Amino acid sequence: MTVQVNEFENLGYNDLKDREKGYNNFINFLSKYWNLHWLNNSKTSKKKKFVVNIPSTFSLKENSDETLKCLELIFSYRQFIKEKELFLNFSKCQKIDVSSSLVLLIILFNFRTGINGLKLGGNLPLNNDAKAVLYEVGFLKFFFQNLYKEISNNIFTKIKSLDLIVGGSSEIPFIKISSIREHLILSTLTDVCSTITDFIDKNLLLTPTGKSSINRVVGELLTNFKEHLGKFSQFFISTFLSENGIITISFVGLGDTIYKSLKDNSTTDIKKILEEFNKEFKEENKGVEFDEELYWTLLSLQIGISKELEGENEKCRGRGMTSMLNFFFNTEISPICIPEMTIISGHTKITFDKNDKNYYNYEKGVICFNEEFDLKKKQDIKKIKKLKQEFPGTLISMDFILKN
Repeated sequence: MTVQVNEFENLGYNDLKDREKGYNNFINFLSKYWNLHWLNNSKTSKKKKFVVNIPSTFSLKENSDETLKCLELIFSYRQFIKEKELFLNFSKCQKIDVSSSLVLLIILFNFRTGINGLKLGGNLPLNNDAKAVLYEVGFLKFFFQNLYKEISNNIFTKIKSLDLIVGGSSEIPFIKISSIREHLILSTLTDVCSTITDFIDKNLLLTPTGKSSINRVVGELLTNFKEHLGKFSQFFISTFLSENGIITISFVGLGDTIYKSLKDNSTTDIKKILEEFNKEFKEENKGVEFDEELYWTLLSLQIGISKELEGENEKCRGRGMTSMLNFFFNTEISPICIPEMTIISGHTKITFDKNDKNYYNYEKGVICFNEEFDLKKKQDIKKIKKLKQEFPGTLISMDFILKN
């Protein structure tokens, strides 16, 4: 299947200029993180199609490095967008998560915005669950309408999803494409917290406490995104609900990583805390390799770590992500779902599930991955690890089921 997407025929000069500016800003930003120079060779240039083989597990949660490498390869197609078709080969893909498909969609949307349009081809996974995620995230709806209509009448309707929420301080050029915009929720025109809560409530009938909790979690994450993403700032939120009640919320923020934000933009007081932490960690763990990015990203989750101060007394308003963590560790474990959370920012990946509740102290608002419960000690590498590839911002994904 192949589709040519080019929607510039009826646009005036100023609209074309604005769209191209937004497209270039996105390309320039992402190129700072993802820039495969080796593609500019004669062998690649002679091929008629730019083929990307999607890995068997296309998941930022479960297969982070390979998935990030695949997304970087797809982004590198920009070098050949004028003369080649982008062909996405899903034939060997058995598993897809919401976050990876969301980042894929963002890249393709931006290609569609560029002055050259997008010529896209590909096939679908044979696995029905993987196919269902692509269907619900909008991959087929936005790029392969015939397949979308064909699949709409079968099993994939068992998953419900909220339209993609978009926002941020940087212009998102693809919202000016009417066929895309009508399926988006713009954060500037709606209360994001209420929108997500109402969607879940409509399908699960939340208690007042449940509504309040989800509102706090979403609000806290939006605040953290706005605080850390920096000059280039775009965020996207996708919410899925499976037929058995499992809720998936994926937050993707493009901009500065948490580490870069803390390093470049923290207040003097916060920098002193971070520098003191570095010193104490090295003194207490002689011979143990210290990765500043990993530990500072972990520290950002704790109460008291924020790059901004406010108020007359410059009281630190940073509460880390305590509302999110409190909410997560109060979710239900069921035979069909052990709640999971994944945080990826830059080269850092933090992942844990509800069974890891011993790592979290509710009263102190501290999460720490070792038996000593000491942030200044080495952490469990199964819970916090260094990625070879780099994510251009911050991703937070939660899978959970609510108590009755």
